[in-house]
Amino acid sequence: MRIGVFSVIVFSIASFFPPNQYVCADSKVSVVVTILPLAEFVEQIGRDKVKVSVMIPPGAEPHTYEPTPNQLKEISTADLYVKVGTGLEFELYWLDKLLGLNKTIRLCDSSSGVELLSMNADAHDGHAHGFADPHIWLSPIRVVTMAENIENALSDIDPSHAQFYKANTRDFISRLQALDTKIKNKLAAFAGRAFLVVHPEWGYLAADYSLEQISMEKEGKELTAQEISEILKRAKEKCIRAVLTSPQFSRKTAEVIAKEINAKPIVTDALAKDYLENLRRVTDQLVNAFQ
Repeated sequence: MRIGVFSVIVFSIASFFPPNQYVCADSKVSVVVTILPLAEFVEQIGRDKVKVSVMIPPGAEPHTYEPTPNQLKEISTADLYVKVGTGLEFELYWLDKLLGLNKTIRLCDSSSGVELLSMNADAHDGHAHGFADPHIWLSPIRVVTMAENIENALSDIDPSHAQFYKANTRDFISRLQALDTKIKNKLAAFAGRAFLVVHPEWGYLAADYSLEQISMEKEGKELTAQEISEILKRAKEKCIRAVLTSPQFSRKTAEVIAKEINAKPIVTDALAKDYLENLRRVTDQLVNAFQ
C-alpha cells in the first residue's frame, strides 16, 4: 500500500519540481540528511553556505518512519543527500526510492572509511547477529571521518568555497578530538562497567571507552517475564546502576527494571542535534550513575 501511494506522489513531484542542474556560486547548497546529528555535522562544515533538511524528525523512530510529501519535495530539488550509510533501516528501505526523485542529486556516504562494529550478542532489536552496528555517529572519533566525507562532498559540489569548508572541518575535528579526550578522562576510572539500554544504540561509545552495553530489546518485542528475570539477574551480577532510555522507544520496562536494581533511568537521545553537548551530557550521566 505505501509503495503505491509513494508512486503517485513521485509522479506528481516529478511533474512540478524538476531537478536542479547545478549550484549557483551565490546560492546555498541544498542538503538532505537522514538524521539530526548529520544535520549538525553538515551545518558545522557548511555554515551559511548550506541549507539542510532532515528526513527523520525529532522523536521519530528510524526503523519505521515514512517520509512526508513535503520531504519528497525537498529531495526533488536538493543538491546533495548525506546518508549514514551503515544499514539504518530507513535508508535501506527508502533511499533508492528517494534518490529516484532527483536524477542530478549527489550522494555522500558519510560512513565511507569508518571502522564498523558488529552488533553484539545482546543486540536483538531486529538487526541480525553479525550485521554492522549502524550507530556510528555516537563515536566522536568516527565522526572525524564522517566530517571529512561531508567536506569532500560539499567541496565537489561547490568548489568555489572548498577552502571555507576545509577550515570549518578542521575546526569541527579539533572539537571532536577534544571531546573524545574529555570523555576518556571522565570514564577511565570506570573501565569494564556495564550499563543497560532499551535499544542497543550506544555500542560505539561503549567500545571506545571500555564499557559494556547490555540491551533489553528482543527483536523489537515486549519482553516476557522470563526475559525480564534474566536481565535482572545479569544486572545484579554486574552491579549495574545505569539504565539508558530513549524518547524513540517505550520506557515502561526500563523503569520497572531500574526500580528492581535500585537504579535511576537515564533519559538519553542518540538522535539529538546538539551533538557535542549531548555526548558531554550522556557522559556526565554515566559517571554520576557509576559513582
